Amino acid sequence: MDINKYAEDILSRNIKPYRELYFLSEVWLKYIIRKHVVEKGLKIAVYGYQNDADRFMTCLPPNCGNVKCVYARREDWLNRPGKEFHHPELIAEIAKYEIDKLVIVSDDLRYLLQMLLMNENISYEIVDVYELIKRLYKTVIAGSIATPLKDASKEYIKQLRMPEQKKYCDNYDAIVVKKYRAETAGSKMEKQYYLRELIISYLLIKDYKTAFFYIDCYTRLTGKRNNPFIQIKQEFLELFSRMKRELRAREQKDIIVFWCDALPHSDFKKYHFLEDVAKDSMVFENAYTHVPYTHTTIQAMFTGVPFFEGKMYRNVETPNMIRQSKTIDLLRKNCYQIGEVGAGYIKRKFAKMPNYSVRCSYPPASMELWESLAQLLKDENEKKFIICHMDGELHNPFWNGKSERLLLDPGRFLGDVAEYENQIKESARYVEEQILYYLDFLGENTCKIFMSDHGIGAPAYAERRLHAFCFVSDHHVKKGNFNEYFSYLNFYELLNYILHPTEDNLRKIFSEYVLIQNDHPYSEKYSEEILGKLKNKEDIRQKDWMGFRGIIKNGYKLVRYPQGEESWYDPADNEIEPEDIQDRELVQFMRDTAGDEFPDIYAEQHYIHTRKLYEKLQLDFKTNR
Repeated sequence: MDINKYAEDILSRNIKPYRELYFLSEVWLKYIIRKHVVEKGLKIAVYGYQNDADRFMTCLPPNCGNVKCVYARREDWLNRPGKEFHHPELIAEIAKYEIDKLVIVSDDLRYLLQMLLMNENISYEIVDVYELIKRLYKTVIAGSIATPLKDASKEYIKQLRMPEQKKYCDNYDAIVVKKYRAETAGSKMEKQYYLRELIISYLLIKDYKTAFFYIDCYTRLTGKRNNPFIQIKQEFLELFSRMKRELRAREQKDIIVFWCDALPHSDFKKYHFLEDVAKDSMVFENAYTHVPYTHTTIQAMFTGVPFFEGKMYRNVETPNMIRQSKTIDLLRKNCYQIGEVGAGYIKRKFAKMPNYSVRCSYPPASMELWESLAQLLKDENEKKFIICHMDGELHNPFWNGKSERLLLDPGRFLGDVAEYENQIKESARYVEEQILYYLDFLGENTCKIFMSDHGIGAPAYAERRLHAFCFVSDHHVKKGNFNEYFSYLNFYELLNYILHPTEDNLRKIFSEYVLIQNDHPYSEKYSEEILGKLKNKEDIRQKDWMGFRGIIKNGYKLVRYPQGEESWYDPADNEIEPEDIQDRELVQFMRDTAGDEFPDIYAEQHYIHTRKLYEKLQLDFKTNR
């Protein structure tokens, strides 16, 4: 059963495509400007990239003296998933314009700019030229308004074949803007238009729960006559009924890992995340990642090999899990098809609707959950092991589909996420809502593992970064809260217990301690950020960013650094001296077990930027080799 094909067919049959126009002629653009943009006595600013703004300005009526043109710099707006957007002062500057209208004339930045200005106290009207044309004339413009006709046609075809990769969850800034416009619409026709756009946006990211809510709002506003969304909702509900029947009838023991990226155990508890599901599950109160990054967590889970000892940094960008993975060997031995649904995979599964597209670097959680069900319903006689990796909402800037306003975090490695706590909570709630919606499709025979790969915060050692949440919902495993240590290096043992739930296999999951490690700052961007802080005369304590290795036992933590220093922490995570621990045998055991060997950064290609960083900081670890 191909549910992607069914879903696309429902939308194709019920949403009438807009008329496609490849180029906006100057005559028509001048008409639109005179009728809907320029008003006598009003001060107007035209904002966009130079080619768009210049063409717009040439179409203004004669003697239009109250219009000024402001060029947007591409470096301020492009290459962003939000992480590269370093200019919040730019938005503050635009917000202070003493004008009556701000006319946005470039497609690439229009939703993000409007969303950010909604967070400011602006007194002027925002005119989005593309949305204005689409709303009034039901026309889609491909490319920019400055694109020549022949290039526009080529660009349109190119976008259909390969949707443009834009920023982090591009759909979410559009959703925030459309939601705001629907709520503040001055007329029924305008409200109807933005509700329609909002519904389509949610349908395209497979957030059917919210789409159905707005379909009901649209129906109350417009009635049932000539309302395509009533039919869309009904057809999807019929599809869902069939999906539930087939999934609940599966006799195979499927395993789905609901991988909630970067959600620490502390937030899992504080937000009561999936609390009702966890109540009837096997809950690991002391689950710890090995190295607090996604790709290194995957390595640990699938190989069981410590990062430094196994020289896993040699394939950190493309983890070679297949060749040395006892976890995959276990799954294959038990006849499982293995799949991963995440940012690198599901983007090829976007719904391709005429005139509408989802453009983002990291797919929304709703799309990943939907695709996980799609994988289960393919090759229906096969057992499936699927990792559903949700990360878009749980990384900065923590965008989601429910917020009324969204902040944009610059994404600094060493930044403070405190001011985004409310947005982080909103995003976690949104992911939880989507998971619960799609859990209802699954049968009782499906084993569900809920987990985070690591926590959140700066690269320094912190309990919040290493202490993950993990619990298993499966009728065959032992229920309750387990306080013993569970390291992700033992993920193989957890799967082995799920497949063969004996008391002996249960005991193998746990250990008396967990090993923790952290790589050196190896990325160019990370290294540049550290040097930027040094240039600004900020404190760059080595412990805040340097690689480490350590151990956690009996609640105490030992963290060792490559220059020979060490830090100790008590169960409350307060830094202490080793002499404060009365059990001297425990201290010695932790030192002996943690180890003190680090990789040779001067010999490994992986550490090319690390070497440059340490050279500029005048750090020499050659004597430690």
